[in-house]
Amino acid sequence: MEVNEPTSVYEKKKEILVFNEWQEEKINSAIKQYKNRECISDEEAQIEIQAWLED
Repeated sequence: MEVNEPTSVYEKKKEILVFNEWQEEKINSAIKQYKNRECISDEEAQIEIQAWLED
């Protein structure tokens, strides 16, 4: 069986994303918050969101 699609459809593309200064600051801030355990789990967030929506 032959496939008529170009092989590029199946090849993994490697792209380099360069962040600007603002993006880097946001990422570094998020990493710092995570390391300091200043975050909540997805489950906790869903509970808070549901309670907020019910008010």
